[in-house]
Amino acid sequence: MTRARAQNLLALLMLALVIGLHLVTVSATIAFLRPDLAERGLLAPLLNTQLALALATAPLLLLPILLDGLIALQLGLLVFAWQRRPGLALLVALAWPGLLLAASVGKYAVLGAPAEAADVFLLRDLARAAAAWQVALAVALLAGLSLATLANLRWPRRREMLTCAPIAVALLALGVASLHAPFAASLSRSLPLRTTEQPLSGHFASAYAEVARALDAAHHRDDAAPLAPALAVALQPRPVHILVLESFVDPLAFSRYRMEPEPLSPIWAKWRRGAGGHAVVPVFGNRSSNTEFEILCGVPAVVGPAGVVFREIPPERELDCLPRRLRQAGFVTVATAPNGADFFRAGQAYRAMGFEQRRFDRQLDMSDMDGGWLSAEATLRQSAEHARGLMGQAFLNYTFVNAAHFPFERNRDRRPDAISVSPATQPFQDWVNAIHHTALASERYVREALRAHPDALILLLGDHQPPLASLPDAPAGLEGAQGGLARYLTPLLILDRGRMHAVGALPAWLIPELVLDLLSAGEHCRVNACRLPAAQRLRPFRDQLFILGREPATVTQCQRRGPAADPVCDAAQREATTLAQGLEAMLRPHR
Repeated sequence: MTRARAQNLLALLMLALVIGLHLVTVSATIAFLRPDLAERGLLAPLLNTQLALALATAPLLLLPILLDGLIALQLGLLVFAWQRRPGLALLVALAWPGLLLAASVGKYAVLGAPAEAADVFLLRDLARAAAAWQVALAVALLAGLSLATLANLRWPRRREMLTCAPIAVALLALGVASLHAPFAASLSRSLPLRTTEQPLSGHFASAYAEVARALDAAHHRDDAAPLAPALAVALQPRPVHILVLESFVDPLAFSRYRMEPEPLSPIWAKWRRGAGGHAVVPVFGNRSSNTEFEILCGVPAVVGPAGVVFREIPPERELDCLPRRLRQAGFVTVATAPNGADFFRAGQAYRAMGFEQRRFDRQLDMSDMDGGWLSAEATLRQSAEHARGLMGQAFLNYTFVNAAHFPFERNRDRRPDAISVSPATQPFQDWVNAIHHTALASERYVREALRAHPDALILLLGDHQPPLASLPDAPAGLEGAQGGLARYLTPLLILDRGRMHAVGALPAWLIPELVLDLLSAGEHCRVNACRLPAAQRLRPFRDQLFILGREPATVTQCQRRGPAADPVCDAAQREATTLAQGLEAMLRPHR
């Protein structure tokens, strides 16, 4: 038996042991755990029902609902064994696993991906994005539940500890074994706990599988081969503007709605008529910084459902990204983002990418707010004012506009509703009007930039689609794309010396190549092996691949791993593996 096969077998046996111990523990609990309560009918109905369901469906233990139920039950029993008063004990024992499941189900409903352990590191960023009352309610619920648990705490009896010991030992052993990289690799590659954007093995199991997969990736980071650096070519010394717009999608793409008047500004209406294109971004509904990473560094941000590349960039790294390349060519590089420098660790990430000047909330006038975010009008006005101070120099002025962030709040005195939507749904109408004001502000910025520098290169794109799918009367998905790609399309508008540059459907990670090629009059891609001119472009995600033609409707979908169905998918898999290794090499700390 080979070593790899032995590791796979060990992983499967460990999983079988954990599931088996679930059944044993449920059965033993009825006999040993608080028999006085069971006799009074407080515990027996629930446990007998769960046990009967488990035994009756033993061959189907990997069904998501059943596996989630068994794990939630076991977690509840572990909590119950440490509680005193039975009524409060039952409430607390049900609340903790229920809260974990509710959080994962809620995230899946809004963003299409289950929760995972890494989400803990994003709680601060989530609190920054959520409304104040939502944060206060969540803190109050957690504090109340924690206090209730501590107030009712007691030391378990010996038989209760014996009842809970097998599953606790098994889970501890599984956790410790996962720290061994080859074992983690076996779990992430061979178990039926698939790490996809859908909790096919249940929320708890999917979260654990994400941990195993992350451990496996971290182990192989040292072995990852870096991407070959592109050869430098002479660049035209002219201004470059890149605007990334929060939740920016063409509202008219949602065809079930009628809107009056035109929701976007004239330049975007011209884009819609076919003069522009679409960016194919790596995320849906959140984690804008992964889109930022791609359009600045030219490498796909292929990470898990809670992965944020900005947070993984080592503080001492100097990445070979677009800002650094332009800086080496004599450009002044400026980044403006109206949030804290610690938001997604943007300050550290921008420095690593090569931005010479980094402007965050402390360097900006933050008085004109739309909810919790600086308005698009104020953000772009201050960015344009700063760019005017760079007259006579070649520069990159990169601006992230986070107005129109969910839940689409606005200062309605300054930016009232201008677009009527039919049928009227409040969340959708709020988003349409927020996007309308972003479009107006972006057009003003473009006009001023071209008036000051007619030879400027200007790119505008959306960071991701808004998380509208979970809302009541949700709009239908964007039309015009096949193979599940529609949710990753955002508008991409490119103006080269005032003329729109059509690019079709362009993966966001190819934007640095495009900028360098336009600044060098095509020399960059003549000297380097660019992927940009190819008739087919790769859009990798963590568990699937898309091969794009020049239009969004011409899409080939491939599996990310496993045997390829045809030579095209086989070549795409090899290229995606090379790019994934390049990302891991970029995130490797210097030793």
